[in-house]
Amino acid sequence: MIAFEGSSPSCVRTSKYSPPRFVFVLLALFAIALFSGRADAQGTRKDDIVFNAQGRPMAGASVRVCTSAATGQPCTPLAQIYSDPALTQALANPTSTDGLGNYNFYASPGRYMIEIGGPGITT
Repeated sequence: MIAFEGSSPSCVRTSKYSPPRFVFVLLALFAIALFSGRADAQGTRKDDIVFNAQGRPMAGASVRVCTSAATGQPCTPLAQIYSDPALTQALANPTSTDGLGNYNFYASPGRYMIEIGGPGITT
């Protein structure tokens, strides 16, 4: 509250500071930029396990990922698969399962045909 000298109590003037509106706009834009993720390519992840006929995980099985329009056996054309969600690190296709029968990859959103092969697997 600011009071002027020689003024009566009824002539008291109050002063409130309010920052310019653009400060709030700048803060909002900063918050959006800070908390938003990258809008670059985002892949979808596929995780699975390959089991043999006895129900045990199958290490070293071949995993071939083809486009949804693929034909033939082995299927062609092959799809692009990646090791990261930003789709920047390409994986070899076909790939193979690890020692516990696991495989995973990222791909652009869409439909794919997955062909599994290896000793004792018949399709």
